[in-house]
Amino acid sequence: MMELQYNFMKNAMTQQIKTVIDDSFLIYHNEGWVINLDKKCNQIIGDSYVVGTEQCDDNNSVLYDGCYLSQYQCQKSCIQCKFGQCKKCENGYQNLDGKCFEITYDGLTTENEQ
Repeated sequence: MMELQYNFMKNAMTQQIKTVIDDSFLIYHNEGWVINLDKKCNQIIGDSYVVGTEQCDDNNSVLYDGCYLSQYQCQKSCIQCKFGQCKKCENGYQNLDGKCFEITYDGLTTENEQ
């Protein structure tokens, strides 16, 4: 079964780049996928293509920006996150366009206030 998957993926690639690294690792790239010598298809995280089990791919590794390691993620101050957009923030924060911002002078001390 894995051999069929490998052959299908290999033959389906239209713009194929073949690279040999240390004579032991063969890579076939195609829009978010890589196939190694073990004939396993793996998704490439951080390449802007959403494939396989990736929920998102914003081509960076910035924490709390909506997508991290190809999974939706909101800020720490968000208590209800959906598709990388915050729906509800902790007390002391307000939600503006899906992101939590501290409310200053509200009588609550939040993470960045003293």
